[in-house]
Amino acid sequence: MLDGAVRAGSEVMRAAVGEQQEGGSARTRISVRAGVALAIFLIGAVVVSVIGLVIANVFANDSAKAQDDANGRIDASKPPFDVTVTPALGDRKPWTSWEIDRRLTPAEESELEKISASVENADRIWEFVRKADGRRTDGDANGYRFQFTSERQASVSITDVYAKIDTCWSSRAKTYISLMQGGLTGWEDVYFELDSNLSAIPLLHGTAQDSQAGIPFDKIIALGGNETPAYLNVLPNSTTRSCNWSLQLEYNVAPDATPKTRTVSKDEKGDDLVFNGPYATDADVWGPGPTGTFTKDTS
Repeated sequence: MLDGAVRAGSEVMRAAVGEQQEGGSARTRISVRAGVALAIFLIGAVVVSVIGLVIANVFANDSAKAQDDANGRIDASKPPFDVTVTPALGDRKPWTSWEIDRRLTPAEESELEKISASVENADRIWEFVRKADGRRTDGDANGYRFQFTSERQASVSITDVYAKIDTCWSSRAKTYISLMQGGLTGWEDVYFELDSNLSAIPLLHGTAQDSQAGIPFDKIIALGGNETPAYLNVLPNSTTRSCNWSLQLEYNVAPDATPKTRTVSKDEKGDDLVFNGPYATDADVWGPGPTGTFTKDTS
């Protein structure tokens, strides 16, 4: 467009100066025509340039908006957040308390009575329990670590977290083995009471054994927008029963403030979240004896 205006202006100037005549009057007319032509040429060039800039800006804005819309659609296609749930105790951590859903055979009792009942020997005890299809129990053995991540550029906020009970049962454990260490080992963050009759059980700060136990957990977990992953350590608590349970997460994705709910009921291996409660009242209880090995309580 600019080249066309330049060519048009040049032709006007050539036409204006092409009628050269002798005498002052003719030269005056030629000068006037040349000035008019030059003015028209300059004005045209400016107008064309302005129009070109406006058009380029419109196309740039449209292109940027189209790109933003495309990015928004791609972002919206991603899940609001991902949750990875792992047991608080790794597979190789032996722990200090165990239970088995049957009584030991005479041969197993004889073997256990020869095992040193000490923390330093926990690996050996855990090996014995696993061979008998037993499991770790108490404290951290019932806890889970929740890791929250999000690839969304939009801000994601988990505004409320609470627990729900699925099914419960009386303990099936008929053998309980413990080093009698008791308590928790540096566990923190949140716990909830499985003995509650509420349909939505609130989470509380710390652990059931903390001096500040009972303070409601009201933290907002911020994700998306390049936020770092968030972690939540959850420890159920019950003195009466074993239960499968789930964690309910209420969240929203900006700019929509409408709350949505997500349920997490399995760990990363696909196993149900479970709390193993106190052993049965008629279970055999084994602990450190006077000689440093395990002895069955006969009281």
